[in-house]
Amino acid sequence: MGFIKKNVSSGFVKYTFLNIPVFSLKHKEKYIKYKILFFNLKLKLTKRNRCSVLINSPYHKFNFSEIHSVEENSFCSGCGACVSICKKKAITLIENKDGFFSPVIDKEKCNDCGQCKKVCPVINFKYEYKPFYEIKCFAAQAPDEIRKNSSSGGLFPLFAEYILDHKGVVCGASYDETFFSVIHIIISDKKDLNKLKVSKYSQSNINSCLEKVEKYLKNNVKVLFVGTPCQVAGLLSYLSKGRRQVKEYKNLFTIDLVCGGVPSNLVSRKYLKEFSNEENPILERKDREKDNGWYSYATSIKTKKIKFRLLNSKNYFWQAFVRGMSTNKLCQVCPFDTFKRKGDITLGDFWFIGDYEKKLDDNKGTSLLLLNTLKGKFLLKEIKSNLKLLKRTPAKWTLKGNLNLIKPIYNNNRNYFFYLLSKGASLKDAYIQALQDKADCIIYNNAVSDINYGSLLTAYALQKIILDLGYYPKNIFCYRIPNDNYKKSMGYRFAREYLNFTNECISQDDFINLNNKSNIFIVGSDQMWRPMYWRPNIDREVFSYLSSDKNKFAVSVSLGLDKFDGTYEEKEIFRKELKAFKAISLREHNGVQVCDREFNCSATRIIDPVFVLDPIVYEKMAKKSDYDCQGKLVYYSWGDFDRDKEVLYQIAQKRDCSEVVNITLKDLSVEDWLNAIRTAKLVVSNSFHGICFSLIFNKQFICVVDKGEDRFDMLNRLFNIKEQMFSRLQDQRILSSNNIYNYSGYEQIVDHEKAIALNFIKDIF
Repeated sequence: MGFIKKNVSSGFVKYTFLNIPVFSLKHKEKYIKYKILFFNLKLKLTKRNRCSVLINSPYHKFNFSEIHSVEENSFCSGCGACVSICKKKAITLIENKDGFFSPVIDKEKCNDCGQCKKVCPVINFKYEYKPFYEIKCFAAQAPDEIRKNSSSGGLFPLFAEYILDHKGVVCGASYDETFFSVIHIIISDKKDLNKLKVSKYSQSNINSCLEKVEKYLKNNVKVLFVGTPCQVAGLLSYLSKGRRQVKEYKNLFTIDLVCGGVPSNLVSRKYLKEFSNEENPILERKDREKDNGWYSYATSIKTKKIKFRLLNSKNYFWQAFVRGMSTNKLCQVCPFDTFKRKGDITLGDFWFIGDYEKKLDDNKGTSLLLLNTLKGKFLLKEIKSNLKLLKRTPAKWTLKGNLNLIKPIYNNNRNYFFYLLSKGASLKDAYIQALQDKADCIIYNNAVSDINYGSLLTAYALQKIILDLGYYPKNIFCYRIPNDNYKKSMGYRFAREYLNFTNECISQDDFINLNNKSNIFIVGSDQMWRPMYWRPNIDREVFSYLSSDKNKFAVSVSLGLDKFDGTYEEKEIFRKELKAFKAISLREHNGVQVCDREFNCSATRIIDPVFVLDPIVYEKMAKKSDYDCQGKLVYYSWGDFDRDKEVLYQIAQKRDCSEVVNITLKDLSVEDWLNAIRTAKLVVSNSFHGICFSLIFNKQFICVVDKGEDRFDMLNRLFNIKEQMFSRLQDQRILSSNNIYNYSGYEQIVDHEKAIALNFIKDIF
């Protein structure tokens, strides 16, 4: 393990640790030596910069503040803060289709006070960096009799006993009476402590524990709260009532767990029902039984009729969990995976501690303990005398077996796993098929784009169409145009939330390996066959890397022009490779003619996929945003806003628009972008998809064709938008024109085109 120099550009050297970008350093003329505490790595740094070490993980750049809706929050942790803060009791945590707790709002009770959004630890997440040298890390073991019945080193019971001995209460996770579900409970008696021992591998229902904890604290009762980092964050946010400053309770102690994500309750129940039912109930459940040693842990379940024991290395439920297939969507991009922990103490398994010091590992369990606050230090001091082992260790050793401290477990096959379960597959079959990384079809498009939201929404539309037909697609995760900043962008957040991806494809071997993932490959939609966007990777555009037995299709592809703008050699490659396509459809009429004239192959024309979806889909997506542009002129263009703003203000004045809003900005989310167009009074754009969504939302618009009229050929032929089209924004006709687009007959045209497009896509399968 160590650092790898990633690249050198613009005077910056980027380094990665375990494939995570962790810092960048800028070179100057004068250098000094400075010792970095990451594995004692020595680097040359400027005197001015000294230790300019910056966390640059894509997970920490994920913009959770753009999740505007509590009810429709795809990245809900189920912490229960929103439920507890609601005075109207309008919010309830209910399991969603994947088996995770999500808030549902009773609209009749809700008064739109906004408190739920204020206390949401995900929406209000702000990343804080903690340097390695500040991390206080320990290896610890409780006495053997306690460790025997614990998942790891047995520290939690000692902390809990201390709180209970001082007339306090402990809040933690327990199985319910059936052992099928996990719930948070509060205990005040040591005899109930066994309920909270050992790890539980299902998402816990927090119930009303947050409110009860608050009451205990106000009555000066000591409280120990134990949970995942997001649950601890939810408690602290609730107690602070959404204020930036966390409210301190001297009698509150928190422990967060080193978390690899929470498995779905649906998956857990499906797994347990394989050997249990009403006639044969579960009497005892241990997901981390270690009778044969800490490293050989197994699942042990005792029912009325049988006793079941299976090594977790052979357990499909467990394997799906450790690979990140069965975890919550938030867990895949968890913002709380950082050394700046939410709890006073962090507890976990100190895997491979023997590699640091052999005698510390007796295969009975050793706990990893991080001291995060003075209260945590106090707790440790109080139980120190009861410990068998307590040894300070270098922080770097925590990562060898606990990389999820700083990096979430992401699995591209998570959505496919849940899709298969929804279709009735067994847990075993769903796991095995998802592990193979296969799909019903694989799509090559421009989905990996940070600012081209039109391309992103086209990719989403085509994916949803195929899903609605009962098939599972995946989009190839590759950069048509190199983009080092993509994973920091709003586009990345949208893509991870809405799109299904293959593993990242970089090398030619990565693309060749796609042959094993599906029998159907689709290129489309948008400008996929315009050379300026793909040179020199022509083989990707026409699937040259696929074997001859694969079925290739083109769906609503655009050339961008009324001709093929490529070299003679590129044209010959297209002419040869397109003969292997089973069916080809182009977005524009001109494209169909080019295929016939220049590639000597037949093609049909179908409308862009964004028109095929019901507008309600985009309405729902847009309403997640509060970016309101009522009465305003919305400008979306690849042009120069500063150059165009004078004429835009003139147009706004002419059309009685209150303001000019430029939405060609990287700090807007896709939902913001959609809502801006949805709520606008007038849209001015030279973007093909800017005009598409103006039509979808029935907006008045001005179409500037300075980037090429051919891209709008299909829209004009179908919807007769000629009177709204102008060659340039400075055209004086714009100011004198007051044309209002007539939407009568629009829906009939779209319905007809939808039918053609759907028939074409159905025939693929």
